[in-house]
Amino acid sequence: MWRKTIPGLLLLWCALSFALEMARALEGWDRRGITPRSPSTWRFGSPQLERLATCLGEVRRRVPPGRTIAYAAPVRPGAEKNDVFFRALWAAYLLPGDDVLPIQDPAAAQVAQYVVDDRAGLDLARLELVAQLTGCRLFRVLPPSPAPSP
Repeated sequence: MWRKTIPGLLLLWCALSFALEMARALEGWDRRGITPRSPSTWRFGSPQLERLATCLGEVRRRVPPGRTIAYAAPVRPGAEKNDVFFRALWAAYLLPGDDVLPIQDPAAAQVAQYVVDDRAGLDLARLELVAQLTGCRLFRVLPPSPAPSP
């Protein structure tokens, strides 16, 4: 009896160890933990991208080509660290005639002429509301006020 039981238990232990090791090894590649709301998983026809395309289509009609646009989107708690990058990448794809950079870019304050607020809730002194669009707001960046002379 022990001649069949011991090899059977050993085989069961090997199979469970192998399954556990494979689960640990593939944990980083398992995409089920990432919600489809992540911009890195958006595809053409997805509701999130359609909403963004509608907003940026209206922006394209209101902003002259060749302008620099800062794009601001909400940062979700627990979101991937590259969500901001992928959102700005989609915005740049949907606004091909303009230069698009994320609002978090340090150069955005100096070079941006317009700002698209995609539900980020921006309220900055140098922004003048141009239009409330479908799903977003468009702002014009005002020049900095001159420093008071002493």
